[in-house]
Amino acid sequence: MKKLVFLALISAGAMGFMQSCKKDDTSGTSDAPLTVAEKQRSLLIYNTATWCGPCGSVGSPTFKSAMDASKTDDLVMIDLHPALSSMSFLVPLTTDEAKNNPDSLYYAPFSVELYQQSKPNGYIPQFYCSNSVLGNSAVTKDQILEFANNYNSAVSPEVGVAVKAAASGNNINITYKMKALEPESGAEYYTSLLVIEKSVDAAQVVGSSWQKITHKNIVRGSAKYSAAGNTFGGGTTFKNAPVAFGDAADMTNPSAGSEVEKTATYKYSTPSQGLKDAWDASLVSQIGYGFGWWNFNASNSAVVAIVWKKVSSTEMFYVNAAYADVK
Repeated sequence: MKKLVFLALISAGAMGFMQSCKKDDTSGTSDAPLTVAEKQRSLLIYNTATWCGPCGSVGSPTFKSAMDASKTDDLVMIDLHPALSSMSFLVPLTTDEAKNNPDSLYYAPFSVELYQQSKPNGYIPQFYCSNSVLGNSAVTKDQILEFANNYNSAVSPEVGVAVKAAASGNNINITYKMKALEPESGAEYYTSLLVIEKSVDAAQVVGSSWQKITHKNIVRGSAKYSAAGNTFGGGTTFKNAPVAFGDAADMTNPSAGSEVEKTATYKYSTPSQGLKDAWDASLVSQIGYGFGWWNFNASNSAVVAIVWKKVSSTEMFYVNAAYADVK
């Protein structure tokens, strides 16, 4: 295992890097009405990094084999890169709209927010599934599938969720619906809306050497934003920054049977070619190829909606999830 360490971006001008499924049934079309399935689904968050040797040799093969073996939509699986280092290629990066500088990038702090909800033990690879840490390098495909199946069978869903997404140019228009099934009295339910790149060939340390491998279900963006901004690093506040849960609950103290349907838009943007070339240059000289940039392609994209129950100002409890391809 590798110890996971977080670094901070001191200022927006610091051009460095910071350290650190299955489909939901929406009838196959973007204009079909959403119906919330009254069932429990499990969520697996695979915490990893491209610079982590055990992640490449053990973690990634386990994650992908579990994806291949899971034949239903009862287990939603995402690959989260919550840490940054000089060689972490797949972490979410976003243009800093507040400063109106197309060459300025900042680390999307929603990844750290998600990581903190997955009960981190400080090491990667780490497998979190439905409010439990399954473990690190020793976790197996069968263990993941067995835990998810047992969890889904044992838990009565508090809130169900359905989601659909359609591309419009470089935007992804998302509709999601929540239905209170057996809600907890007085509970506040929040959602994450994650944009996923389903498959990308990019660098990974496997054992002790860099290789190009296929990564699956990479978390690339969030369609939840905070108008107030998100402060991190050396006290830098980024206005309209993507966040994990949004500024307000989607459902508060809902009665059983009540529903709410909402929309959101994810706006894809990419840094300039000059910036990509500058960052890639040092990597190419070291390992033969460059940074794992996300080149948006609707057919290779998906959206995951996650329902959380607020426990405290810093803790969320996983409730349910749904996955849908971008149409």
